[in-house]
Order: sequence, then C-alpha cells, then structure tokens
Amino acid sequence: MNYEEFCAALQEELFNMLDTGYSIHREHVLKNNGVVLDSLALLKAGKHCSPVISLEMLYEQFEKGHSMSELCDYMVSITDTELPLSVAGLTSLNHFEDFRDRITCRLVAQDKNEELLKTIPWIPCLDLAVIFSLVIESEGETQISSVITNVVSASWNLTPEDLFSLAAENTPRIYPANFRRLETVIEEYFPGSIDFVPEDCPVPTLYVLTNSSAHHGAACVLYPDKLKDLADAFGKDLLILPSSIHEVLIIADSEAFTERDYHVFCNTIQNVNRESILPEDFLSDHLYRYRRETDRMEIYADNSEALL
Repeated sequence: MNYEEFCAALQEELFNMLDTGYSIHREHVLKNNGVVLDSLALLKAGKHCSPVISLEMLYEQFEKGHSMSELCDYMVSITDTELPLSVAGLTSLNHFEDFRDRITCRLVAQDKNEELLKTIPWIPCLDLAVIFSLVIESEGETQISSVITNVVSASWNLTPEDLFSLAAENTPRIYPANFRRLETVIEEYFPGSIDFVPEDCPVPTLYVLTNSSAHHGAACVLYPDKLKDLADAFGKDLLILPSSIHEVLIIADSEAFTERDYHVFCNTIQNVNRESILPEDFLSDHLYRYRRETDRMEIYADNSEALL
C-alpha cells in the first residue's frame, strides 16, 4: 500500500469506527523553513481545538507493522485526552490583556520562510527573522504554543515592535536561558560519547546556549544583556555557531585564531546543517560574532561583516 492509499484507507477506517460526534480533517500545515506537514485532525464535538497528527509518521508506523486499527485507536486516544485548562478555555483571542504575558519570540531563517513571513508579524535580525508565538501551556514536558498571525496582531492593534517589547520581557521568564559546556550536554543525552568535537577544532571547550525547554532556544541570543554578560564573563568577544533553531554554540573569541580556524567554524556549521538536523530545524549557515565594544551581533564572512 503506497502513501496516498494508506491515507485514504486510514480516513475511511476512522469514519467507520467513529460516531457523528467527531469530524475528520486532512490538513497541510506550513511549518518552519517551508516544510509542509501533511496531517490529520480529529475534532471532537464540544472541543475548540484538537491535536494535529502527522500522516507521514503514521505511515512509518504502518510500514513497521502497526495495524490500521491500532493507528486509529492511537489517534482517538490522543484526541480524547483532556486538554490543560488553559487550552480548554481558549475560545477567543479578543481579550489582549489575557495574553500579553504569554507572548514570546523565536528566531527563524528569513530566506527559507518567505511565505510564512507574509502571514505573520516579524522583525529582521541580520539574515534571521524574529517571530512571535503565544504560549498556551508550558508545564514540564507539556509545551503548547501557536505562532501569532497578522490577523491576531491586528486584532490587538500591535506592531511587530510592540510584540518584541513584550516578548523581550516574557520569553526569558517563561523559558530561562540554559548555558552549559557542550560535553556536559552530550554526556547527558549520549552517555559514554566523547568523540563529538572535530579533530581540527581549534578550541577545547564549546558551550551550548539554549532555554529551559530546549525548544526554540536559539532565541536566547535576543535575551536582554545575555550575550553581554557571557562576553564579560569570558572577557572576550563571542563567536556564535547556529546549530539549529533550538540552540547555538558559543565560543570565546581569541586573537590566536587564524583565518583557517574561522574557516573550520564555518564548515562545522554547514556540515551540521547538511548532515545532522531536520530541514525544519535549520537556522543559518553563517558564523556570527558578538562584539563587547558595540554590544552588537554581526555576521562573520570572509573578512566582511554586516552589522545588525
């Protein structure tokens, strides 16, 4: 059974097993970097929202031996799960004061999100875009949020600059920054792994900057004074390697670094982007430098640097 045949069969199976209290919708959801999620949503009568479940993920499970009936039962169980109170009560976005403390920011690539950026408020940041999301639930492993659209921001009568001002206060509070040595992070997730730094890497110590949820943590570079405080602690400028939308690597800059060293950093970024991350998690191929003197982040590229 090919993919399209599977999708049709799954919808038919759901239609036959469910009563009229459910509606079934196949949706194409535009995600980060132009990635489109082919999904199925079951909306139960009386509920205002429902989980969106990837059809491609379900098809992978089907190919691994899970029956159509098992997949349908899984979808129904997800749909029937009681939503957090903050989600269950989310029927309208008309009252801005109810949501102002939940507005946060994310960093995404500009050039890979041209279509998305037409529909949402955003602010340019070098080759990146600062976009905004509404945190609906953030408790433990439960992370539910929604990107703020032009329609929503217009209903609130807020400009992108207004949203950024609110997000600059809310995001560090909701998602505190997490700064640790890279080997500590690797050891936590992959115990016993030590060969994670390229042999020609010119520095022995790299650091990971992300947030407490490790989700959209690259936005930590936007936190007020975060890069300044780190640079002051090192007593040096910072090199910033964007490993994904979820985290960046930080290296203390050094006068001892040669052009070849910077070339290694640039190659490392590109190799990780091509070989180790999902397309929707890509952030940038560029190496960045934070300068203490100017309190600015810059793009490093072939001795020419574009100021933020």
